[in-house]
Amino acid sequence: MLLEFEDGSWIEYKKLTVRGLELLRKGRVIEALPFHIIRWSEDVPINVKTCGMLDPKVVEELRRKLLESAEPILSLDKQILKRWLTLMLKGQTIRTSDREIFLEIQQNYFQYALLYTDHKGNIINLPEQGGILDQPVDWMFFLLAFKTSFVEELANNNKGR
Repeated sequence: MLLEFEDGSWIEYKKLTVRGLELLRKGRVIEALPFHIIRWSEDVPINVKTCGMLDPKVVEELRRKLLESAEPILSLDKQILKRWLTLMLKGQTIRTSDREIFLEIQQNYFQYALLYTDHKGNIINLPEQGGILDQPVDWMFFLLAFKTSFVEELANNNKGR
């Protein structure tokens, strides 16, 4: 994702990661930035020191964009997501006012979830390179909720046998 400014400078960044979310929750925004900035128009390396020299308006805009990159998963109630995943696993849909968000999650996350899980719901692949802390936070929240719903659905299907 690219963030461009009026003076011609730009910052290319990636989605908010698990590590980044933890740092943002602790108010350590400058420490989180080097983990998310891929490259920028500046002629200096990307590190905590150089990120600390950024204009506060740029830092705030980047923080806001990072949080936006994890929507709608972060703002969604966990119980609602779990209920929706159960419906998606059964091939059903909803007809409420939340239908647009439901369909967005179905198209952007659910249809790819089986690429990251095995037939028992275990997470076997990660969406990005690196460890758990380097993964997009929206995907990790989704995959953990998917795993729970998938295992519960398997258990319910096996009860009937």
